[in-house]
Amino acid sequence: MPKTTKEEVKRREAALQEGLKRAVGVPLALAERVSALWPPLKEPVLYGNVGCKSDIQVAVKALETAVFGAYYNVIINLQDITDDSYKMASCCWILPIPERALHILSDICCVDDWGQPE
Repeated sequence: MPKTTKEEVKRREAALQEGLKRAVGVPLALAERVSALWPPLKEPVLYGNVGCKSDIQVAVKALETAVFGAYYNVIINLQDITDDSYKMASCCWILPIPERALHILSDICCVDDWGQPE
């Protein structure tokens, strides 16, 4: 976009900010969807065949990768957003996600009594 006049600069900045918000929105939505997948993975751990343990562990690591990828993408793109209320709301939502993921990850991957209901 051209930026020779004040009006063009203003339009360009507005478009850039809107693009950054979209760039943040996609990984935010991904993190939200991935977070909903953790609980169903615990069920096979409690009631499933121990022979499936490595399959569940691989699925958990894939979800972990998705969560952390989304987290870092959001954090990087938020740096350039000037809308403080949007930035704050996004930060409040995404910041606890990695810690929650690691907690659930350890709950699932470190179970010794696979197939034994709690």
